[in-house]
Amino acid sequence: QVKEWEAAFVRFMRSDRPSVLEAIEVQKALDDSLFERLKAATSTFNHQFGVEGYSEVADQGAKSDLPTPAALSERGGASPQGGEVKAKPKAAPGKKAAK
Repeated sequence: QVKEWEAAFVRFMRSDRPSVLEAIEVQKALDDSLFERLKAATSTFNHQFGVEGYSEVADQGAKSDLPTPAALSERGGASPQGGEVKAKPKAAPGKKAAK
């Protein structure tokens, strides 16, 4: 079950907390602030994964941890709020798109 948790955690970090991973890559070290962000991500993931005793914790240090388009496609097009992501309709050739 550890391998399953690890694989799911990596997917979670890439899709839901990419700014934490980016900060780790840039800093190459965990300062207190980044450590707290990583703990918050781990707590949220454990809560979603079903580990008892954990709750969701927002990443207070992130500019924006909205999933990337690649992450959304991995999820099957679901938005972070769980709804469907709808594409804007394209205009027919020679016509302007409706806004």
